[in-house]
Amino acid sequence: MTEILSEFGFRRDGRTADQVRNATVRFNCYPNADGSVYWEQGNTKVLCAVYGPHEPRQRGRTLEDRSFVNCLFSTALFSGTEQRKRQRGDRRSHDNERLIENAMESVIVTTLYPRSQIDIYLEILTMDGSTLATCFNAAALAVADAGIALKGMPAAVCVGFSEDQGCIDLCGREENANSPRLTIGALVESESMVLMNLENCMHQDNIEKMLDSAMHGAVQISGLMRTALMSHVRGAFDRVERAFAAPAVVS
Repeated sequence: MTEILSEFGFRRDGRTADQVRNATVRFNCYPNADGSVYWEQGNTKVLCAVYGPHEPRQRGRTLEDRSFVNCLFSTALFSGTEQRKRQRGDRRSHDNERLIENAMESVIVTTLYPRSQIDIYLEILTMDGSTLATCFNAAALAVADAGIALKGMPAAVCVGFSEDQGCIDLCGREENANSPRLTIGALVESESMVLMNLENCMHQDNIEKMLDSAMHGAVQISGLMRTALMSHVRGAFDRVERAFAAPAVVS
């Protein structure tokens, strides 16, 4: 098992165990979508589009008292990784779709939208670690951009373990096939978990350490997401104010 941290406490990219990678966020990537986001975390890049709430396409899935979430993954052919060969029907992608569906249904105030459906489409452009966490963060921001009511702003992070401590926001080189990896999504205000996915075995004595590191990382990611969303909202209001303040043109 390859150690993530060096003897000096640093990773190969210069980060310490509790540092996340740089993130880039852009909104309105799909003009026809109700909400859309481009989320880049390190070299992991994801596009997300949200449509809805709208009438369910399958009558048998209609829920009388709430809406349900439908999530679909796809991987770009130019992603440049071995994972690009995975199709939507591949088991891991299917599992990730169900994880995000269940997590988003617990975060969205679904009772406000009875007998409706919310579609989340995720396209993975490049994979370089923490793919599930990056997709979840992009989905949460796109849902917020669509104006859908949330119980809070959730954030997800992937955690590894090295030198008896958790290492947050793993990149591709750090995701060793035999190493334990824990992905959590949480509402940081209430410290409640909405998503948890463990890959590979982990000793029970290390679980608490990894969860503490994961919550610390989720707080950092949540701050980035809130800053990006507030900047986007302020920009939209500024554009509306400028439009109304513009002098009328009389011909």
